[in-house]
This record gives sequence, C-alpha cells and structure tokens, in this order.
Amino acid sequence: MQMAYFTLYGEFAPTYEAVMTKYFFHGRTEAGRSCTAEFCAFARLFHSASATAEEKHEAFQKAAMAHVAMCKDCGSGKGVDRHLFALRAMATMHGVEMPALFGTQAWTHLNTTLLSTSNCGNPSLRMFGFGPVSPQGFGIGYIYKADAIAFCVTSKHRQTPRYVHTLENYLHDIRELLNAIRPEKPFMVRAMSQTGSEPEPEPEPEPEPEPEPEPARKADEDDEGYGDFFGTASLARQRTLKLQRTGSEVALLSQSMQDKTEAWKSRSLASTSSVDARISGQSRESDRDSAVATAAGPPTLDTALDHRRAGPP
Repeated sequence: MQMAYFTLYGEFAPTYEAVMTKYFFHGRTEAGRSCTAEFCAFARLFHSASATAEEKHEAFQKAAMAHVAMCKDCGSGKGVDRHLFALRAMATMHGVEMPALFGTQAWTHLNTTLLSTSNCGNPSLRMFGFGPVSPQGFGIGYIYKADAIAFCVTSKHRQTPRYVHTLENYLHDIRELLNAIRPEKPFMVRAMSQTGSEPEPEPEPEPEPEPEPEPARKADEDDEGYGDFFGTASLARQRTLKLQRTGSEVALLSQSMQDKTEAWKSRSLASTSSVDARISGQSRESDRDSAVATAAGPPTLDTALDHRRAGPP
C-alpha cells in the first residue's frame, strides 16, 4: 500500500496501521507507523534500474522484518502514539502548559494521516472498508483470503482507481521478484514458519492396502440364468433379503402394537366395569336410606336435637 503511493506520487506518506492490543484488559488499538526507514530504503531500491533482484529481495526481507517487529512492539504496549495522545489530553484537561513537541511541524505531519490502513481478520466477509481520516488521504481496508487479498480503497477527491491499479501492478511485480529468486518454490505455495525457516516436509502417507477380490459365485436359480454379471445378481439378492428383513420387522412391530392396543382395551373395559359397579352400589345405598327415612316419617324437633347432640357420624 505504501509502495503504491510512492510509485504514484514519488513521496512517502504518513501511514497509520491499526494494531490490536487485546492482550491487555479493555485493550483496543495502537497506532502502528509502518513507514519505517527499512521500507523507505526498499522502495528506493525497488525502483532503481541498477539494483539486482538479489539486492531487492534482501531489502524486501529487511523491510518485512522491521514491520513485524513494529507490530509486535505496538501489540505488547510499547507504542508511543496512544501514550503521547493521553499526555496531550491530560494537559488540556488540567490546564497545564502544552509541551513544545505538540506544536512542531513533525508532529503535525505525523498526525496528518494520508494512508489509514486496517486489516479485518474475518475471511468470511466479502469486503471491509472505511472512509479516509483526512481530506487528502486514503482509507484502505483489506482482508486476507485463502488465495487472495481483498482491498477496499476510499478517498474524497484523490485518484482512487489509479491508486488501485498501481497497487495491483506492484503485487504482481513483487510476486515475480520472489519467484525469480526461488523458482523451485513459487511464492504463496508453501507457508513459512514463524522463525523464517523452512517447515519440515510432511511425511508421505502410506499407501492403503488394496482390497481382496471377492470369490466368484456360481449361477443359481435367483440369477435367472445371468450368473454374476457385473454383480447384478448379488445386488438383487441383497435387496431382496433387505426387503424381506424389513417386512419381518414391520410385521413384528405391527403385532407388538396390536398386543398393546388389546391390553389397553382390556384395562379400559375393566376400569369401566369397576366404575359402573361402584356407581350402582352407591345408588342402592341411597335408595335404601330414602326408604328408611320414608318409613320413619318426617323429622321432628326432638329428633333434630338428638342428632345434633350426637355430633357428626
């Protein structure tokens, strides 16, 4: 991204790269300043007509190692941008005289971000982007895919299509450079380890043993005279046995469900008979009590008092 800007405009841009500080509680981001001295040396050498491919490759490796070291320092809390921003905010909050650093041209140039870049670590997204943070800058969001890098470049009134075309050309150029240095191992075919050394070759998988051939089967009546032609007779027999077995299982299941239904009906009938008998018995007792009460005649006051003294039965 910086190389495309340098190729297009012939100067280096103040660059901001968001670096996660998730190792810390409530950590958010640190400002990674990826326009390092090693990158500037590589950019000048890359466009030099007298530089060899080996020299360009060596400068490229130094720039990449410096970039990785910068990102590790920012991610581990060794960045300076957030710290200086906090000091400036505290000075403004408490009315302290502003240090002279924050009024210098270098500080103003550093915080006029022309290339605001950020990586989204979710490869399932199709595109990721945001707007520029300065009127004359670019906002670049990118996502690493399995076999590509997706860029989303925005600007207010810059040459955005031309910048994207220059960026694409540089990626092709750097791939050709790396493939020229190591033609036996093309770029992006095999990943390197974290230490920069070649990964150990994976052991070749052992060949699987070949299955033993099934013995030939003689023709019988089920084959209808065709023998075991392409295994059709065996396949037909397997399907027939499977259908027979399935039919037997269905018959057993149906018989079991029928037995359970009959048992449930028997229990229901027995319960109904018991309820009917209990209801009829209660009816006979009521009729007998009514007959006794009728024979005794209507209740009198003495009978009611005696019943009250006796209490509940």
